[in-house]
Amino acid sequence: MKKVIIILLLSLSVLSCSTRITVQSVDTGRVERINEAHRVTKLGDTIVLRISTNGYGSSFYGKYVGKLPEPITVGGISISYIKSVRIK
Repeated sequence: MKKVIIILLLSLSVLSCSTRITVQSVDTGRVERINEAHRVTKLGDTIVLRISTNGYGSSFYGKYVGKLPEPITVGGISISYIKSVRIK
């Protein structure tokens, strides 16, 4: 019984550590939730999201440092970048 409780508590602690953040696009005002695995941003940071046409949607690219990367096309997949602000 003791092992079951320990496993349950460990499972809950892992699940409660969400790496999802809420961001708002600076250009369009669109709000979305994305995964930020490394937790390098804080509330109010300006970040860059990578958007690809392969159906995976937006993903965290990095902090904004004054210039967005140029859009590229590789093997028929277009990748573009947008500036967003972390709001939650």
